[in-house]
Amino acid sequence: METRQSHQTQTAPVKFTGQAGEYFKIRIVNIALTIVTLGIYSAWAKVRKLRYFYGNTSIEDGHFDYHAKPKAILIGRIIAVATLFAYYLLSQYFPVAGLVLISIIVLLIPVLVVRAKIFQLRNTSYYGLRVNFQRNYKDSFIVFYGGALITVFSLGLAAPSAIYMRNKFVANNAGFGQTPFVFGGRQGEFYAIFWKSVGLAILGGIVMVMAIGGLGAGVGALFGDTPAGNGAAVQAITIITMLPLLAFYAAIGIYVQTRQTNYVWNSTTLGGNQFESTLSV
Repeated sequence: METRQSHQTQTAPVKFTGQAGEYFKIRIVNIALTIVTLGIYSAWAKVRKLRYFYGNTSIEDGHFDYHAKPKAILIGRIIAVATLFAYYLLSQYFPVAGLVLISIIVLLIPVLVVRAKIFQLRNTSYYGLRVNFQRNYKDSFIVFYGGALITVFSLGLAAPSAIYMRNKFVANNAGFGQTPFVFGGRQGEFYAIFWKSVGLAILGGIVMVMAIGGLGAGVGALFGDTPAGNGAAVQAITIITMLPLLAFYAAIGIYVQTRQTNYVWNSTTLGGNQFESTLSV
């Protein structure tokens, strides 16, 4: 993060001082207690984990902190599980009522997203000052349902617009104390990332088809042109090509996530301070 004062740029890097060995102990205890308590301790495990990560993250001399109460998280999870269980029972014995319940849940998704952001950010502090998020339910419906409609009716081609809308909504409704975050990004960059990823996917598909064709000829000659040989050839080609194919498309997903994350942070300001994200793919 950079701050501009007296026409000079000052850089304040984000530092993480946690250690793998320390977190491993926390993780093992969390897993053990979650299993023993049949999942009840998971709320306390989440708070303990986040307090460790936040407490070991700092900017200059200030540390972050996480203030959520485990009981609040547990109550939220109980409500979620109870709702899913109610939907299961209703869908089995009263299908119409089940359809009404799931329709209400889908309708309330924007509200639930806003409530989750409020809980997450308002329980985060830096130098004792809380981060916050506005109860902007009206815009949340426009962003999430409008984005969904744009994506569906464009057959996915306008998905970058929906992604842009969501990121702008989250950034512009967040703040640090009384100072708001401001997102100044443009839709065009999201489309550039999207079309580059599509191009990579098409190129990868072409290369993979060519590779499968070459392997098919070689493996076919190795196993012979018989039903058993053809079956063995298909299995061999599948095994040889599946892992590289999955790795390649996973890499494209990582590319998209990294580029979008960097762009969103680099396009966001807080009270005249400019963020700088340099994640590499």
